[in-house]
Amino acid sequence: MSAIDAIAKIGLNGKVSDNEKIQYDIPKGPLVGAPDDYVHEFDLMEKADYPAWSQYKSMMNEAL
Repeated sequence: MSAIDAIAKIGLNGKVSDNEKIQYDIPKGPLVGAPDDYVHEFDLMEKADYPAWSQYKSMMNEAL
């Protein structure tokens, strides 16, 4: 039953983007088995160089 609850929570977060596709705001956590000091490279890029991250995100959205 917890899997159904998790899927329902994800479904409630869906929003229609400008290109009429549904995007889900799913919070990211550390990867399974990752060490405690693991750093996600795109989170770091967003904080350190926001313009480059914004361009990367834009290109990824266009690719989808």
